[in-house]
Amino acid sequence: MITIAEHKGKWYKRVGKCNGCGGCCSPRTLAWDEQGKKMLKVYFDTKTPCPDYDSTKKLRKCKCYNTRPKACRNFPEHPLQTRFLKKNKIKCSYSWVEIPKPKKRKK
Repeated sequence: MITIAEHKGKWYKRVGKCNGCGGCCSPRTLAWDEQGKKMLKVYFDTKTPCPDYDSTKKLRKCKCYNTRPKACRNFPEHPLQTRFLKKNKIKCSYSWVEIPKPKKRKK
């Protein structure tokens, strides 16, 4: 799946492969503007992780990785999420590269 996001007038494509860092296991909420077109903020709650994430030092793995929900599979969906993880010393292997603005698909 290709993930593309807009941030501050620029377009980005997510690159990389999941390294099992557990960043997707932190509950998060995306705050959008009134029109639902612009993301304003990403809220995380690192104190209440997903119950399927084993955070013991030996494992540090998702217990349902192969059947995990779509929201987990698609994470991170925006460059701000990756920035938050790095700021909190979570080593997510995904990064974002700037791309030209995508063309609208014909219906």
